[in-house]
Amino acid sequence: MDENDNYPIIDYYPNDIQNNSNSLQLSLSELLPINSLILSLSIIDQDSDENGRVTWKLDRSSLIPFELIRLTDTTGELRTKRLLDREYISEYYFKLEAHDHGKPKSKSTYLNIHITILDENDNAPIFRQDDIQVTISEHVKLNNQNGYEIYHVQADDYDQGQNAEVNYSILNQNNNLFQIDSQTGVIRAMVEFDRKQKDTYVLEIQATDKGYNHLSSVPPLSSKATITFTIISRNEYPPICNIDKNSASLSVMENSKQGTIVATIICHDDDTDGINGQMNVYAQWWLEDRLLNRTTYNIPFEIVTTKSNTSE
Repeated sequence: MDENDNYPIIDYYPNDIQNNSNSLQLSLSELLPINSLILSLSIIDQDSDENGRVTWKLDRSSLIPFELIRLTDTTGELRTKRLLDREYISEYYFKLEAHDHGKPKSKSTYLNIHITILDENDNAPIFRQDDIQVTISEHVKLNNQNGYEIYHVQADDYDQGQNAEVNYSILNQNNNLFQIDSQTGVIRAMVEFDRKQKDTYVLEIQATDKGYNHLSSVPPLSSKATITFTIISRNEYPPICNIDKNSASLSVMENSKQGTIVATIICHDDDTDGINGQMNVYAQWWLEDRLLNRTTYNIPFEIVTTKSNTSE
């Protein structure tokens, strides 16, 4: 009479996979399609009858993207049942359990399986901003031939290793007005800007990874971002009024009515944007003797601003 003195034996193919006793370790590309063959399996129990009849299953089968497909009572395959994504889960640990139906006590064998998901270049770099607005002050002097830093663009790639390394480049022609460090994304201005010549520059920046898809032969992936540089002026011009040598002598009839225009003074500021070109016109009165207590005098004149650059 047969005694249940043998444990089930789990055999697998390919058999050159790294293993250690009852543990198995293998690596899979994250681009494997659904239903890809991972392992061919066979179960042998050298006992006979019920002692040699084996039941086998995967534990945690509902939580892993793999399934055990039975071909016969003693053979089967391990296949993918869902797509793999290393950026979501990079490793799986589970086991194949086989137990016979021997009496009075069954014998069991376990195969611990450790699967590492290999990174493929399936993610393009993503800019932290894709429509960027930047201001640059005009007339910034260049201290050296390397220009000066005006912006640092950054893109993230969720792949791994070389697949995640990003190079930056400027796609549109800019007559060498701008340069970008291909590794860091630092953009430098190479000229002194004058907003009267041009007040807006648009650069198209490309971030390209260094990856390559070995399964699909896809070249490196890239993405683009647009940066709009607006040149803002420095407050470099003082207001100018049509008064010769900043001094004018005016006269008025002594019985002139209230509201009589004594003189029209026209002022302008060549700073053309923002508050730099705006003016406030006000009077600072004093008598010929310039007495310190001049606020005690009642000055019968006022300045009325009629337009942004004309005062009466």
